This record gives sequence, structure tokens and C-alpha cells, in this order.
Amino acid sequence: MFIKTFVILTFLAFLNANYIDIDLLNDEANGFSKFFQHQFSNDIQELKDNFNIESAETFVSLDKSISFHVTSNTSSLSSLGLEKESIFQMSGYIDLPSSSKHIFFWFFDSRDENSTHHLTWFNGGPGCSSTTGFLGELIGPSTLDSDLNPVYNEYSWSNYASVMFIDQPVGVGYSYSDDESETINNSYASAEDMYKFFELFFEKYPQIIKNKEWHIAGESYAGHYIPAMANEIVLKHENSLNLSSIMIGNGITDPMLQYPSYFTMLCDPVNNGHNKTYVSPIDCLTLEKAIPRCEILMASCYASNADLPCVLANTYCDGVVFNIYEKLNLNVYDMSGPCESDDDDCYFVSKYISSYLNQEYVQKAAGSRVSKFEGCSSKVGQNFAFNGDGSRPFNQYVAQILEKGIPVLIYAGDHDFICNWVGNKYWTEALQWSGSSNYTKETLQPWGDNEGESKNADGLSFLKIYDAGHMVPMNQPVASLKFFKEWIDNKKL
Repeated sequence: MFIKTFVILTFLAFLNANYIDIDLLNDEANGFSKFFQHQFSNDIQELKDNFNIESAETFVSLDKSISFHVTSNTSSLSSLGLEKESIFQMSGYIDLPSSSKHIFFWFFDSRDENSTHHLTWFNGGPGCSSTTGFLGELIGPSTLDSDLNPVYNEYSWSNYASVMFIDQPVGVGYSYSDDESETINNSYASAEDMYKFFELFFEKYPQIIKNKEWHIAGESYAGHYIPAMANEIVLKHENSLNLSSIMIGNGITDPMLQYPSYFTMLCDPVNNGHNKTYVSPIDCLTLEKAIPRCEILMASCYASNADLPCVLANTYCDGVVFNIYEKLNLNVYDMSGPCESDDDDCYFVSKYISSYLNQEYVQKAAGSRVSKFEGCSSKVGQNFAFNGDGSRPFNQYVAQILEKGIPVLIYAGDHDFICNWVGNKYWTEALQWSGSSNYTKETLQPWGDNEGESKNADGLSFLKIYDAGHMVPMNQPVASLKFFKEWIDNKKL
């Protein structure tokens, strides 16, 4: 999920919808204002003093540059009641170079002992823990009730695959760094760390992917993360880890092509799929006029790949949109209504997750060395924002891995606004690759039991899910489990 606080505060701090103060932007980029210093804490994560790495099951890579320790397994984790005791699970850390960065994972074996699939899941942000997918979105084996009790999830994607949830980049969730200066501020660096993670993990647990297909999935800012990871795995390392497919839900992948979709969603009742206009004609005109200006700024970011043009593009473009959208008092992740809560969490389950993972007995069982869990790290979000990562394109890697024969699924709930289905349809139909002609000829066709619409050609599939927001599995668990099974079995929808 995106860090909504950053999106809204960015335009308040930097500009109004019609004017950009370049001097102010430079001042902010080089030395954050007191406003931002207040919003984004630079405190390092609180670590447990009594954490004993020596007591963990530890592995070290051949060159001794990275190590790996399993801090908990089924015997301790089963006490949490998140999965049946008969299902193997483990959690722990991968230590990346020189043990200064420690990335947390939580693995669950499949409920189907004959499963031939493994899934790695990522949430977005940037800076949000993948426990949102694990405990909040019905991808993991359980969710939580208001009393923080686990509730068995019959729609878990672990019904058909083993699933691993990873808190990344470093500084997110239970992941941490020994060195305060050891931070990640872009998707490429994140992908490099993840490749090292996967390489050692699968070396020490080859049975997890032996004779299995490996899929990477995620949502929102994972539209940046996952193509960058695929680039690292498939293109840079010639798919030595045997990645089978990627899935991106309600992602942000090609910002320049996705931006005009905000006008469509708010002002075009024919093409937004909602048969209604959400804002006034004046606001629609403001948005319409902003599109070419935003496209120029985005094009400058794309061409230069420099921080300042990319920060400027993200600041202006988001500023115009959310200055208008906030008037609606609608959930930015689900246009069908307002947020459940009045603060930045928006969803009650986000509060439940943070409260649950901050309990001492949970942290002890999971082997966490972080004593203060945050669902989304504003510090990590800040680092990515001021690098301009959000405005950079990652669609080119989708095209390149398609050329390498790696199937790609782009799915989207039709009620999401921030990474809406229209924008994802725009960029996939504009994608330049050898199958683009066949793909663009296809039209959306009914999918499932009147649960959505899909199209596919030559390895690329697009799925629109009805009556779902940004977090499709949470809103439509039956349809989500259905498309997940169909995808991993057939690689098309």
C-alpha cells in the first residue's frame, strides 16, 4: 500500500496546483524542512538487547559475505495459532553484506502436500511490511480480529503454494540495519538485496523450489519492486534461480502513462466503469489541463533519470490529483466509500497488525530482533521519495522478461483510485514487445462467474476484478484464490 501521508503532505509542503517554486524545491531536497523532520522520524529501529544469534540455526555463504539464520520454526511459531501445527513454517533473517543489513522473512509451507508452486509476496509503500498481505489481505493462513486473535483463512494462497512474506527493504517491519547510514532509497538497490536473499535462501532450502515453479507477486509499489527484481533475476543473472512468473496487483509501473487515468476515474463515467462522475466540472478541467504539464515533467524524469526532475514530476503530478481527491472524503484505496478509520491507517486491520506484531510474545515466537514494529516506515518512504524513485518507469523490464518467456499477470480491483485499473490497462496496452500487436488486438472478456474481465496474449494477462479496491484479495477472497490457482496452473487468464 502507498504511504498516503507522504502523497498528501508532499503537495502541501511543496506547491499549490498551479505553481512550482523551484528554489523551495531545491531547499527541501537538500535540507528537509522542520515540517518534514516532524513527519519523518530518523530514529533507528529499537533492537532487542537479548537477541542471541548464536542460538539460531545459521548458514554462511561460501564467500562469507552474507549469512542466514532461522530464528523460529514450527515448534515455536505454532503457538501463535496462525496455521495448523501440521503445516511447516519458519521465520528468520538474511544478513546482507558484512551483516549490517538484516532482512526478515516468514515462510509457510503449502496446505497441499502435493503443491508444485512456491510464492514470494511483497507489499509496497515504499516502506510497507508484507505482513499486510500476510495478516490483512487474506493471502496468508490467518487474519486478525479486533481482539488480535488469529482467524483461520480458508482462502489463503497457501492452499495451492508455499508462501513466503518478506519485509523489505531494510528498515521495514521486522527488518533492520546495524548502521543508521545503511539505507535503501531506490527499487534497484532493493532488487539487488533481494537477489542475494533469494540466492542464499534457495541454496540452503533447495527443497522449497525443487521441482516447483517459483512466482513473485505483490501490489502497489511492488509495481516498481517486482520488475526491478525480475530484471535482477532474469536479465542480469540469466534466470539462474528459475523464476516462473510475476504477478502485480494494482501496481504503479509506468507513472507517465498511468497518470491520465486519474482524470478518467474521476471525470469519465463511460470509461471509468462506474457510470458516474466524482468531481465538479471545474476540478475536471483542472485535471485535464494538468495532464500535458505532468507528462512533460514525467518525460523529463524518464529521459534524464535524475533525482530532481523525478522528484519534481512526482510532486507536481500527485499534488494536483490529491488536492482534488481529498475533497471527496473517499478512501484513496477504494472509491466505493470512506476510510474505516480517520487516521493514515485507513483500515482497522492495519491497526490490528501493528498491535499484534508489537506484542512481546509474538516477537519472541517469531524471533524478531526489532522491538518496535511499524506497518509502514515513513523513513524508508522519505528515502525513496527524495530519490525520485516513484516517478521512474519500470515497464521496460516487464517487456524484457516477456521476451525471455516469463509470463506476467497484471490484475487490478476496479474501485481502487491510487493505482487504478484504467492506468494499468493504459500502460499494458502501450507496452512495446514482440507480442504487443497480438495483445492490443484482444478485448476484455468476462472472467469467472461474473467476477471480472480479462485479456491475454503471448504471456501477458490483464485482469480487472469487480467490486474490489487496492487490496483485491481482502475485498474479493474467493475470486482472488480462483485467479491465483488459474494463473499458477495455466499462466494465463
